[in-house]
Amino acid sequence: MNTPSNLLSFIKTEEDDPWSEDEDNSSGMESCKRVCLEENVSDEVNMDDITEITVTLSDSEDLFVNGNVPAGDNDLQGNETVTFEQIFETQSDLPMCWTEDQANYFRTQNPWLQIRNGRLGCAVCIEVGALSLHQHVRGSRLAREWLQFLIGSTSITKKGQQSALRKKIWEHRESHAHQQAEKVLLQAQAGLFDLPPPQTRSEEHETTCRIFRTAYMISKLNRPFSDMPDLVELQVANGADMGRVLHSRKSCAEICDFIGEEMKKKIIGYMIEKDVKFSVLVEECTTVNNKPSMAVCIRAAFGEEFEPLTIFFQLLELQEMTDEAIATELQCCLHEHFPTDFIARNWISFTADGASATVNWASGVAALLNMSECYPTLVIWHCCNHRLELAVAEALEEVTGAHSFKVFIDTVYCLYQISPKNQRELHTCAEEFAVLLKATNKVLDTRMVASSRRTVTAVWEKYPSLCAHFKAAVADLKRSNTEKAKYRSLVERLTSVEFVKNLGVMRDALKMLSELSLRLQVNSITLPEAHILICQQMQVFMELSGGKEAEFTRIALESATNLKFQGVVLNPEQKVEVEINKESFFQSLTNCLQSRLMTSSARAASSSEEVSFSEFDDLFPACKVLYPQYWPEDADFQYGENEVLSLCRRFQLPAQQIVQGFREYKASGGRQTPEQLRPLLTTLKTIAISSSECERVFTDMNNTITSVRSSLQISRVSNLLFLQRNGPPLAEFHPETYVVAWLAQGRHSAYHLACRERESKDEVTDDDKKYLLPSNDKVEEDEEPEEMVAAVDVDIGGVTDGRIPHDEWLTVTQEDLALQDVMKYV
Repeated sequence: MNTPSNLLSFIKTEEDDPWSEDEDNSSGMESCKRVCLEENVSDEVNMDDITEITVTLSDSEDLFVNGNVPAGDNDLQGNETVTFEQIFETQSDLPMCWTEDQANYFRTQNPWLQIRNGRLGCAVCIEVGALSLHQHVRGSRLAREWLQFLIGSTSITKKGQQSALRKKIWEHRESHAHQQAEKVLLQAQAGLFDLPPPQTRSEEHETTCRIFRTAYMISKLNRPFSDMPDLVELQVANGADMGRVLHSRKSCAEICDFIGEEMKKKIIGYMIEKDVKFSVLVEECTTVNNKPSMAVCIRAAFGEEFEPLTIFFQLLELQEMTDEAIATELQCCLHEHFPTDFIARNWISFTADGASATVNWASGVAALLNMSECYPTLVIWHCCNHRLELAVAEALEEVTGAHSFKVFIDTVYCLYQISPKNQRELHTCAEEFAVLLKATNKVLDTRMVASSRRTVTAVWEKYPSLCAHFKAAVADLKRSNTEKAKYRSLVERLTSVEFVKNLGVMRDALKMLSELSLRLQVNSITLPEAHILICQQMQVFMELSGGKEAEFTRIALESATNLKFQGVVLNPEQKVEVEINKESFFQSLTNCLQSRLMTSSARAASSSEEVSFSEFDDLFPACKVLYPQYWPEDADFQYGENEVLSLCRRFQLPAQQIVQGFREYKASGGRQTPEQLRPLLTTLKTIAISSSECERVFTDMNNTITSVRSSLQISRVSNLLFLQRNGPPLAEFHPETYVVAWLAQGRHSAYHLACRERESKDEVTDDDKKYLLPSNDKVEEDEEPEEMVAAVDVDIGGVTDGRIPHDEWLTVTQEDLALQDVMKYV
């Protein structure tokens, strides 16, 4: 997938090397070393001294510490000398259970305490990790939750939340890791550590970046993690320095997970920083290791262009397939990443397919969300593409004659599915039709109409070849009478006049419906634009129901009159098909599109129709006033202002400035869009009308979960899909930011010395030494041979693996030894 440029603008942030020796970009550790203390460091740690430590942040460190938001969005940029309190002052959203006075009290009692997006973090632990001092924290590891601002409370009461936060603050303050981090930071000020020169740190950082690029390439190309050691050895053979560690498949998997999580944090941080409105799209699936799961996508405006995009967000594992379980998992997913007040203020719509557990207005997820006090104005939308499929299926059920074509395709599928010989013969005469028949065994069903269109088109274009193949099968003496009878029935059906007429009508209808479906799947389509497309298609169907003939219908009627279609003679006496009344068929399509697509849902129950029609009637007329093509010619000065005010109240937007912008917009005739009106237009574009992006995620999932990596957990599949769908191309991926964040959490670099270096596959292990032969060189008695050569692969009785044990009584010829010498150079 090609990631849009406005999403790439803050996912792939090209950073300078944070460990370079540039005079204007010195590292935070060098700045710490320049701080002089007037008194010696003692075991008693003074927190007031820690809060006065000054550091110099590089661009990459600043991006990590300040929540991974794009450069230019924060007050802290480049190389500025700041205190710990200033580092997080732009991210100070308080927990829901705290007031400003309570937060100030806890900050006074614990100067290291920092707050971001309603979660707590530790400035001391973060700084120790960011300056690569975590290896000096003896006997403990820095807590990931305090490093990544994950400390919160899951209690449902305010008192319980306050109690939980107090307890976690006390436990962290008294923890051995935090106390060691305080001492290490003070010792770093005094210059007590023998640190490597900046050039060495820069080389170590660049080597770790090579490891990250390799792991990222594996995830983008859907390769198994076991390719990591081979790719590392390949780069080493090409002269690249790949370090000592992080070469295993497990390290590759952890790096891919880490990059995916950090990219997601950047998106979340951007949305929270800009207070972006967003929509949620969900789709259920059961293809991940036979575990029920659900794909969650988010639609929001990213970048300076403020054009909404639909991106994959997360793959959730469902404990149950009930509406309560789905609603709970979805809300837990959102609350895990976003503050509660942000969700209540900015979640504007929920889009899903037609599953009863999701958009059922009586008891589905949509009903549970609507009944919630947190989301009273949430727009519930049933996927327009899925509703289009339902409308087509309903129209085909109402019209006689359409069912016979489905019977024809089902008969052909059953006849060729059980016989490889028949498949080969069909593939020879009509390759395209054979491929489509193997891929889809049903047409005109509740599935994407494009598949039905391709099958009908293949029958139309390969009509002469199919007739010739079926007639040859009837005349084949090697086939049984039963099989010949089946082929004879197919020939009679194909050469009937009614079949050709029905084929032309369905090809015209499915061509138009397929084009409509594809246009509704466009990422940038809005509700008014979709409404215009649907109305135009309904108008075309109305004209066809009045007697007009479309392209392929006209060709089919001419062929029926001449009794010859594409060179095949038709038999008018064969009445095996029921002719479709094309006027009734197109009228039925018009009625079904009207009933299912001119609402916010496609439910058939009377109560559901009232709710969905009311939702559509409230939302769409208010949206129409923002588009010039719907403006009346005699509109007064205040036209549409009441509708604009209702939209502002519903989506919690500043009404006064938007109304003023709307007046300027009308004065320009809709040719110029004022900045004051842009938030409302962007919000309306953010409403997702199709869940097709979730379907594309399932396509990528089939490419991700292959036979060589079928044992992946759902959480890991989610991270891989996130990188696959949203990650930048490999050439535009800059791992510097992610390496800084990786090292800041106390993880190992590629040159970490405390880990055992991975052995090369070509190195001889102790288990192989017993299969080695002595070399030609003469060895003195009681002296071990200095050189051992690998045993030749010969067939010796009793030796099944082709290798010669050293303790066997063998006679090795000169030819064998010569072969060994040659093999050493291969």
